[in-house]
Amino acid sequence: MKEPDKLVLLEIYEKTSANCFLSIYGLNETLGISIFMIRNIVENLKSKGFVLEPEEDYFEISDKGLNFCKTQWL
Repeated sequence: MKEPDKLVLLEIYEKTSANCFLSIYGLNETLGISIFMIRNIVENLKSKGFVLEPEEDYFEISDKGLNFCKTQWL
């Protein structure tokens, strides 16, 4: 996985693992990455099953993403 993908996934994991959502604007503000780049990264993470998008521009970690993050960072 590419470093920017890991950075976005880690941020989504940290912010949403307690059953919360994180907006694309929150990621933009926290990480300083353009919304366009975040959208591309999130689409890639969604295609791998790591992230869910229950509402437009709001994200949460999936069970697969949760398991992946726990093996990588805990």
